[in-house]
Amino acid sequence: MRLGGVVMDDGGPPVAGARVLLATVDRIFLKDGRFEYGAFRGASSYTDSEGRFSLRGEGGPVQKVVIVSPDGHLVWPAMQSEPGQE
Repeated sequence: MRLGGVVMDDGGPPVAGARVLLATVDRIFLKDGRFEYGAFRGASSYTDSEGRFSLRGEGGPVQKVVIVSPDGHLVWPAMQSEPGQE
């Protein structure tokens, strides 16, 4: 299963170079944009120049997508949209 989308900032333009993390089992503990307790073991990807990303889904019932800004200063959960909507 693949999970993909586009990361956009609050003004609408796409965000290039953001790191997208998919957590199903592991909790994500970050400090200053870095993992606090070892390496992240879930799927991760970086956005391209148009803000697009693609991840390998784990198939679990609960999947959390977290986005880390390119400079590592902002971390936020992704909003899930309905299929075909942005």
